[in-house]
Amino acid sequence: SVQSGSMVPNIRKGDLVIANSVPDNQLAIGDVITFINPANKNQTITHRIVAIDDKNITTKGDANQVVDVSINKNAVVGKV
Repeated sequence: SVQSGSMVPNIRKGDLVIANSVPDNQLAIGDVITFINPANKNQTITHRIVAIDDKNITTKGDANQVVDVSINKNAVVGKV
C-alpha cells in the first residue's frame, strides 16, 4: 500500500498498487514504477520515470517539486 501522498492525484496514500516485473527495455519516461528505496532497502517507493539511460532511472513523485536520486535499473521491482 502507498504510504505517502507523493503521487497525488493519480495515486493516493493508502491505495494499493500492483507492480508487474518487466524487462528494462520496456520501461519508458512517463511510466510509474515501484523500486527499492536506496536509503532503506526494506521499503519501496512508487514514482514516475522522468529520465532513463543505460544503467539508471530518475523518478519523481507527481506531487513532489524535485526529482529523486537516480537509481540503478536493478532496483526496479516492477511497472505499476
